[in-house]
Amino acid sequence: MRRVWLPLVLAVVVIVLPLALRVTAGAPVQMGVDGAYHVRMAEAWRSGLVMSDPLVAGGRPYLLQPYHILIALSPSILSVVVPAVSALALVWILWCLLGAKGCPMRRRWLVVCLFVLSPVFMLLGASSSPLSLAVLVSIAVVWLAVRGRVWRSGIVGALLPLIDVWSAVVVVLALFALRPRRWGRVALVVGAGALVVAVVQLVLFGVPVFSGLQVYVADTGASSGASVFGVALALIGVVAMWRSAARNVAGWSLPVLVGALFVQSLVPFAVLALSVLGGYGAAWLVEREWSLRVVRQVSLIAVACGVLFSVLSFAVVLAHADPSAGLARGVERASLFLSDVVLTHPSVAALVEGQGRVVVVDALAAPRQASRLADVGRMFGSRSLEETSGLLSKWGVSSILVTDEMRQGLVWQGPEDGLLFVLGNNETFKSVYRGDGVEVWTVLR
Repeated sequence: MRRVWLPLVLAVVVIVLPLALRVTAGAPVQMGVDGAYHVRMAEAWRSGLVMSDPLVAGGRPYLLQPYHILIALSPSILSVVVPAVSALALVWILWCLLGAKGCPMRRRWLVVCLFVLSPVFMLLGASSSPLSLAVLVSIAVVWLAVRGRVWRSGIVGALLPLIDVWSAVVVVLALFALRPRRWGRVALVVGAGALVVAVVQLVLFGVPVFSGLQVYVADTGASSGASVFGVALALIGVVAMWRSAARNVAGWSLPVLVGALFVQSLVPFAVLALSVLGGYGAAWLVEREWSLRVVRQVSLIAVACGVLFSVLSFAVVLAHADPSAGLARGVERASLFLSDVVLTHPSVAALVEGQGRVVVVDALAAPRQASRLADVGRMFGSRSLEETSGLLSKWGVSSILVTDEMRQGLVWQGPEDGLLFVLGNNETFKSVYRGDGVEVWTVLR
């Protein structure tokens, strides 16, 4: 167990690095739309029972999320620590799981380090998301099942579908692949829970809309995922283990690797599978006999530098991720001039919600809010005062928040496009604030 401390220390560095860069730049520690939403819902739980999201016009259905309760039970100042602790616990349990399956020490160390040095692990540990807890619980369920702790595995697994349905599907697949003693009971509990939660989500939120094919290699521009060198090592690992008994690992990894191309929450599991394969590939490079030792050393150093460069470059990406320091400061100052309900771009809405203001729509709009999204598009794009006024009245909009980014291509291309043209009507709109790249307009009744 002593050797697990090195991956744990490495994990701490990987998690702290992007957070330190954001603090240095003056940007909010919580990054992305999802992080702001989850912290906000945790704050709502601190005030009492949460039945819906009140900061979206008309309310939004809410399904119990254990992650929000976990953050709510933590002191507010420590909310950023919850995903980091989950990620560190994940490293330890993954180490134990590989040991329980008889993975040799060298390969175990390589697998865990490759996963820790992946961009997706950095994102799991540095941003507030239920996915960090879902991956941790998933690995814990499989580990407990492998150790023969069936009841404990079933109890923990019963919570998993509430955190993330797709993670529950991965656990059922992993149990079927590993087939520990009495694995069917755990798979039945997790699978049944996933089915029930999936039906409830379907009723509340509608059929999920997949955005299309996503390549989860961070070096190609993906929001998170694996590094190019990690994928290369995984391909070497497939070749190395193909003639061994471990070739089933590659076969059972395929559904997750393909599924992650379409489902974002499967990406951490796909990267974990690539790390397992990459660990075998790296071990093969280390253990095989080379005719020239210098070639072996150069190859290993090149791979190590490539993996490190990938995770360091992703830390810089997260350091500059939205919300930026300027935008967060601008929205905070502009919030003094905002009154419910606010119309703004969905990517900015999370900051407005963070100030306690209601928005028409945010970036987490469900499939059943398609008509709402269509109305927002018409409000932004129409040059007709009558049409725009009618839609503003329909949604009860009293304030409009516009940012420089919205003016410069995020929404409009020119100074008189769509809503910008309509805002020139002084009888209907009044500019009440302008500064820090943000402007606020009041809708006159």
